[in-house]
Amino acid sequence: MFSCQAHYFGIFLIVCVFWNNNVNCNAIDPEDEERAVTIEVLTFNSTQLPYGENVTIICKSKWVDSFILWTFDERNITDGENGFKLEMESENINTKSGKKSEVSILHIVNIDLKHVGDYKCHSTHKLELALDFCKITLNVTLPAQIVQISPPIHTKLHQNIDLYCVIKGYPIEDIKWFKDDELLPSDLWTVKTINETLKNTTLTVSEVTKKDNATYTCLASNGHNTVNSSSAILVLDKPQITIDFVKAIGINKVYLNWTVNDGNDPKHLKYTIQYMLSGDSNWIFFQNKIDEKARSYVLKDIFKNNTECTIRIKAKNSEGESQYSTSTPVRMLSEDPVFIPEVKVTGVTVSSITISWSTPTDDLKDHVQYYTLYLKTNNSSFNAIHPVSKENYHMFSELDPATNYNFQVAACSEYSQTCGPPSDVVNGTTMDGISGPPSNPTIQCRFDNISQISFVHITWQAPIKPHGMILYYHVHLEGSATFINDQGVVEHTTWGPKLKSVSENTFNTRFNNVSANTNYTVKICGVTRTKKNGETVSLQCTMPSMLPDKQKLAQLNWTKIEEQGRWLFQLHIPRVSERNGPICCYRIYLVRMEDQQKIAELPSPEDLSIVSYQEAHRTPKGGAYVAEMFTSSAFHGEVFLGDEQVYNLSNTQCDECVGLRPYTSYKELKFDNSNDTANRVKREERYDPLPPHDGTLDINSNYTGFIEVVVYGNSTRASTIAAYSNYLIMMNPGPENAEVPRTATLGTLNLVVQILCGIVMLVLLLLGALCILHHYTKQAHAQAVEITFRTSLRHLYRSLRGRQRLVSLNPPDMCPISKGELVSAYIERHRDSDYGFQQEFELLPDRFSDRTTRSSDARENVYKNRYPDIKAYDQTRVKVSQIDSIAGSDYINANYVLGYKERKKFICAQGPMDTTVNDFWRMIWEQHLELILMLTNLEEYSKTKCAKYWPDKCDGDKSFGDITVTHVQETRYSDYIVRELRICRNAPGKDKEERQITQYHYLVWKDFMAPEHPNGIIKFIKRVNEAYSIEKGCILIHCSAGVGRTGTLVALDCLLQQLKEEEHVSIFNTICDLRHQRNFLVQSLKQYIFIYRALMEVAQYGDTEIATSKLKTTVDKLRQCDKDKAKCKLEEEFENILNAFEDRKSCSVAKGDENREKNRSDVVIPYDRNRVILTPLSGKEHSTYINASFIEGYDNTESFIITQDPTESTINDFWRMISEQGISVIVMLSELGENKCPRYWPDEDENTYDQIHVRYEQAESCPYYTRREMFVKGRDCEEHRVMHLQYHGWPTVDGEVPEVTRGLIELVDHAQSNLVHNDCSPSMVVHCNLGSDRSSMFVGLSILVQQLRTEKRVDVFTVTRKLRSQRNGLISTYAQYEFLHRAIVNYAELHGLCDS
Repeated sequence: MFSCQAHYFGIFLIVCVFWNNNVNCNAIDPEDEERAVTIEVLTFNSTQLPYGENVTIICKSKWVDSFILWTFDERNITDGENGFKLEMESENINTKSGKKSEVSILHIVNIDLKHVGDYKCHSTHKLELALDFCKITLNVTLPAQIVQISPPIHTKLHQNIDLYCVIKGYPIEDIKWFKDDELLPSDLWTVKTINETLKNTTLTVSEVTKKDNATYTCLASNGHNTVNSSSAILVLDKPQITIDFVKAIGINKVYLNWTVNDGNDPKHLKYTIQYMLSGDSNWIFFQNKIDEKARSYVLKDIFKNNTECTIRIKAKNSEGESQYSTSTPVRMLSEDPVFIPEVKVTGVTVSSITISWSTPTDDLKDHVQYYTLYLKTNNSSFNAIHPVSKENYHMFSELDPATNYNFQVAACSEYSQTCGPPSDVVNGTTMDGISGPPSNPTIQCRFDNISQISFVHITWQAPIKPHGMILYYHVHLEGSATFINDQGVVEHTTWGPKLKSVSENTFNTRFNNVSANTNYTVKICGVTRTKKNGETVSLQCTMPSMLPDKQKLAQLNWTKIEEQGRWLFQLHIPRVSERNGPICCYRIYLVRMEDQQKIAELPSPEDLSIVSYQEAHRTPKGGAYVAEMFTSSAFHGEVFLGDEQVYNLSNTQCDECVGLRPYTSYKELKFDNSNDTANRVKREERYDPLPPHDGTLDINSNYTGFIEVVVYGNSTRASTIAAYSNYLIMMNPGPENAEVPRTATLGTLNLVVQILCGIVMLVLLLLGALCILHHYTKQAHAQAVEITFRTSLRHLYRSLRGRQRLVSLNPPDMCPISKGELVSAYIERHRDSDYGFQQEFELLPDRFSDRTTRSSDARENVYKNRYPDIKAYDQTRVKVSQIDSIAGSDYINANYVLGYKERKKFICAQGPMDTTVNDFWRMIWEQHLELILMLTNLEEYSKTKCAKYWPDKCDGDKSFGDITVTHVQETRYSDYIVRELRICRNAPGKDKEERQITQYHYLVWKDFMAPEHPNGIIKFIKRVNEAYSIEKGCILIHCSAGVGRTGTLVALDCLLQQLKEEEHVSIFNTICDLRHQRNFLVQSLKQYIFIYRALMEVAQYGDTEIATSKLKTTVDKLRQCDKDKAKCKLEEEFENILNAFEDRKSCSVAKGDENREKNRSDVVIPYDRNRVILTPLSGKEHSTYINASFIEGYDNTESFIITQDPTESTINDFWRMISEQGISVIVMLSELGENKCPRYWPDEDENTYDQIHVRYEQAESCPYYTRREMFVKGRDCEEHRVMHLQYHGWPTVDGEVPEVTRGLIELVDHAQSNLVHNDCSPSMVVHCNLGSDRSSMFVGLSILVQQLRTEKRVDVFTVTRKLRSQRNGLISTYAQYEFLHRAIVNYAELHGLCDS
């Protein structure tokens, strides 16, 4: 209740009553409204204050300087009395209106009933006795609650019972009793007040009868809430019992179930069970005690199987006994009902496994009510209950990915609460999930001063939770940079992104040749067998600065001008992009030349001593001085030198990063050995840098100049690096002097004209000869026969006598060739320029009377054939589904071809064209193909051979009609690529379906030709057969036409299987059969010969590949001698290499008289076909020869050059080769000395070798070799870095091999890591005395190391054979061959590859 009253000197009085708030207020004159008093209760309602709470009341008076008093029921309130606390606040300011008011706060602590009443707030002033007051009435409430009620009462009949209920609250206005929700008359209970907040009510029930057996509820309310609580009167009586169900559940077990009324006396309830056997009249007591709470029981071990009995039961309590309840007769079972489920795993996902089990037979179904399912792992176990009402399968969810689980199922009885024997253990493994993030990742952004390579190096460990088998890791790198470009504009750029796939056992990778001054972010994730990226971990680093672009500095130019009688230099400076690092300062140096001094006599700019302007002009000796300097922000593209004006006489930023020069005094020499930036230079800590001085130029002296650009070395700007331009053209700052221009001599011009005329005449003669031979060699070209003078004459002879190919005739049936006769068969046919092969090849039919090509010839299909003569037989062609009844829409140039004994089925097709790619993918989809073998490159001989029908990783998804192709991953091997593709088809009205496709792309097989070495294609077939299974269906093979290379591979696959199973081959007959299924299979003579050679080598040498996991044991076995043999298998293998059939190769250039003196030996000389050819020198005959051979590396590119040690007369040729081939690594395996290798590099200096400038930089001694760094500048003035590695661990005796392999292994690793791959192939030169044994061992080991790391297997036999075919004298002894085996085993052990 609120009421306010004011006493004023006004004229009238208005009384306002606000009934809704119970507030009475006396309002006076509006002019005196400021004197009004308000009162407010915080938080609570004044009429419903919670009992026991702390209450706060605020009184505000708008009369400033007034005094506030409080009264309670007309008595003054004193601070600290009866729980009252007063708090005064003077001149409180209202934040909204800004008006002041007087405030008094009254706190009531722990409010109770004594605080209920009227409260007044009086506002008084020293000039007035009473100005204003406001009243409020406070009331207290306490929610009702029942604190105690009688517990349930067990009673006998005719007793008097009292139930009580204690209620707490204020005010308690209403109390009632209910019997089973029915309100009782009020005269049955009484209410007694205990105190102001407690009341007790008692309900009396007299002469209890069975009707009073009920639940009694006490209800109370106080207007704010209502509460209730219940008790009960339980009238005791005799129990009653009834048998509900009885069933035999075993040979001596009976299940009994009953219902009992315990007479409200469960504590004293007891059961008596009796049974009587069939044919007996006596009841037998069951002795076991039965729990009073039981409502069922299993009687066991008292009956015999197949007997019948009757059971009865009675109950007893304190009031008496019940009658017996008797069951119907029940018969025991003849045997116990045992059911053991048969369990199997029916479904597996990443996080769940579904199992199913068998259903019990009809006679056992009634005894199985539920199943208990057991799940176990190595670390935990789990049980589940599965009711019979559900289907017999269960899915265990929330399992860990890629985890093995054991499952068992047991059938259980609800009657006996027991389970039968569990099933046999069944294993299930969840699928791979998404890998967790790799652990312990690190990242480094570095620049290697020695190799001049910037790189990002990343390491990590396997994920703590791999969630499956990690197949590989994806490492994703991208960068961003902000810099000022060469236009002076701030530019933002990005690098990458680039993605690397790293094998599962490799936990580091490196991105080379990354951009400087760039912030890089790397993301690493593991990829499991789901082929999905796992959780990533991200790292960041910043690549330090490098030297700015020197090409920009090369664009410097200057001219001289006269201005007001003074001669000046006008210098044009190109702004240098700050992409490689922020530029601190540009500094312009002028060099006053000494009389008659040339620029070539000056040291390089970075080595030049700097003096002051005065010092440079004081003596005739001259000197270099700083003329101008400015920062990047104050860049000047045009500078006038000699005008006695300086842009920045003193610049703090330039002074801080002077770096090299110029200073007035020296302190001490220090070296900056940090290796986080490029081209760190020697630094001298000096005092007081000289300011720039652009003084007057001396017109009697010549000048040159250069620019120094200083770049901050890292983000902290704690170090700097500097780049220098070349010297400017020497110029005199005075009037021009007439000079005689230098012109080419007439003799040189005449020589050039004579050479050009000679070349033109030679070309005309050659063209004439080719035209004459063209007609006669046309057929030889078609069959890829080697065109020689002898074969050309033979073709001419055959053409003149009109010999025709066999067409549509039955070919002869040739006898098979046994495995042991393949070598002799090959040699016999190889004689006389392959005459035997050609004769046999010409007997192959190219047409058959029972084959037609109507579909290929149809007008609507002609454009679908890549070549007009390569058609698809109607009888064996592959048909795709017809589209909208369009004629020819079912055609594709492809045929079914059966393999050996029809175990395989191939589809041989032409390479798709741009117009047939959609049909190609339709065929793949409709034929359910999973393997594609591609034997052609997209372009050969500058002609398109096949359309690109797959996307690369960077291309994203690519659609071909309604089929979408996604690039998943690819792996590059020596001569082929394996691509994983995913295809999906979006057919209208059907669910999206995905399939996986694997493409094997063979890279080194040109059209019409045959590989030089059969091992590559045999290995390719072996890898494909390892991936093939009959469930994958047909294998799709295509080249360009789909007949030459395609037919050769199919024929080889068939014949290799025939050779393995039958020990003989029918080459001619097999190819005839293949041609009957698709025309022209095995198209050229060279391909036909290649099949013979491949089979011959397989028959001779077998499979020589060794898997990494078996490398050590296999090599140990090869080195062991059998008891009855004098040689081990490894020696026999090497003898096979020495005796292997090899085609003769020409060495005509090396054997020429003019070149013999350039060879250290007449035996070890290069073949013509792969010799290194130098650029001819003007005026020098025979200047193209050097005793050096290109050698193919692991990837079949010319990765190496093997050469002899240079002689004194061939050192110039050696350096020409290094320069022209862009060599980055030289491996020296010989010793220096007389009759050995001369020192062919400059000693701590530089030298020029026939216009090739070689600068020696530094050297470092390592345990097994010496590493030297040099720079080579060729005729094109391009300089490149060369790493020279001289090995010291070879025995001095010729033919000996090192005892330990570690040294050569480390040399191989270091040489490979320093290779600079560029457009010039190769990148490494290896030399020893003759360029034979030692060099070949190094190159062989290098190839084997790459093969081991890439393929996880090696083939020393094949690598050795291939090396020996490229240069004389390579791997010439068994000791060298055995060393390669020993070295690769040690390499695998050293790098932990044997266990992979």
